[in-house]
Amino acid sequence: MGKTKYATVASAASKPSGAQPGNVEAMPQVPKASAVQGSPRKKVNVRTPDADAHLCVYKVCSDAMIYKDDQGVCLFPGIDSVNQGVFVVTLSHPQAYPQIDFKFVEKMDAMLAATCKDTQRPQNWDALMQQLHIVHVNTGSFVPYQLPYRNWQRAFYIAGEASVCHNFLMEVDNCLVYTVEHCDFPKHGQFLFKVAMGVNVGFQVTKEDFDYPLVEITQDVHMKELAVSPLNVYPAQGVRPLIVHFEIVDDDNIAMTIFGDTFRHRRAFENAGLDSTKEEPAANVGESPSKSAQIDRPKRLETFYLMPCKDVSVASEAEFVTNLLTTVVENVIIDVRLISTGAVDTAAYKFVEALKETPNLFVHSI
Repeated sequence: MGKTKYATVASAASKPSGAQPGNVEAMPQVPKASAVQGSPRKKVNVRTPDADAHLCVYKVCSDAMIYKDDQGVCLFPGIDSVNQGVFVVTLSHPQAYPQIDFKFVEKMDAMLAATCKDTQRPQNWDALMQQLHIVHVNTGSFVPYQLPYRNWQRAFYIAGEASVCHNFLMEVDNCLVYTVEHCDFPKHGQFLFKVAMGVNVGFQVTKEDFDYPLVEITQDVHMKELAVSPLNVYPAQGVRPLIVHFEIVDDDNIAMTIFGDTFRHRRAFENAGLDSTKEEPAANVGESPSKSAQIDRPKRLETFYLMPCKDVSVASEAEFVTNLLTTVVENVIIDVRLISTGAVDTAAYKFVEALKETPNLFVHSI
């Protein structure tokens, strides 16, 4: 486990069967229920410890300092400078029993305590969170804006250089090896560990980097091809990303409506010349009406930023839209929902196809 470089980075009743005293004839014997309808079948558990486990890595944005609390302090422990990237690492083992990701933080804590004595590596989970600048989230059942969140899906958001994210992956590998070797009950099987690296993480890993033997690595994977997309789990702060309703008006023109996590980017949208409006959210957005009705409070208004039609056949206007969806919002993850489609080989169609290759955009039709 010497792969990390912390020095350089931070019973049923019986039935009468015979004649009873005083009776001339024996009473008829009542058959057992099992003889009539058969024994109930045991529930078959289709999950197996040999099912594949998935680790997905993706870069969320280029500056961790956009994630701040109400007092202006960075959300990530130990981060106080700009130009620190944010990565998301998800671990999923859904078809397995037992699951390697169940109580994973406790497993990681036990591994660190047992293997990190007299080393520069952190000796418990809290120290690892501080040294690698980790925010741990676990997705619940609240699903605003019809987002594809997965219940109980955990994610680890890591701030810093690419080497910091690499260190965390190696600690995950250490945890897998330690758990498989030391967990007597329930026993984990020999599962395939599939590692998918996003298109923009800035570093690569090989099978030789891992001590766990059954590793399969795929590089340069786009967001929608990941087993667990960044949109399947809560963001590091809040419970929604930026959402764009993208409309193809005609062969050349497109228009956009931006909502969701707009507050952190409000100044950038205003400087880009976008108009804003506040409206009451639709019925399927946010909390259910029945829950809202139980709480006597003012209705929340959603802020929408509107981009009027842009002719993407003109290079300057196409560049404006691309810049708005990337640089202006500091390359955060955006859920781009196509509410209309254009004819093939038109300027608008080609522009959308190009957007699908942009790392921070999850482009899909609704």
